[in-house]
Amino acid sequence: MGLADTDGSYPNWQGPYYKGQFKDPWGNNYWLDEDYTLDGTVVTAVGSYGPNGEGLNNYDDDDIVVVIPAS
Repeated sequence: MGLADTDGSYPNWQGPYYKGQFKDPWGNNYWLDEDYTLDGTVVTAVGSYGPNGEGLNNYDDDDIVVVIPAS
């Protein structure tokens, strides 16, 4: 949510600000997980499945995950 679409929670949203898919360096879509579990804590994260492109609940050592801090 945010750059490409909205859930209606933001009345002043004027997007979409980006039309298309965000691609990682290996040509795969990035993913957003609002309830990603990291070390037993649920966080919001964005990531890439890495060079092998394998993922979707099959995370492995080449995945890249960035936690989005809570505001």
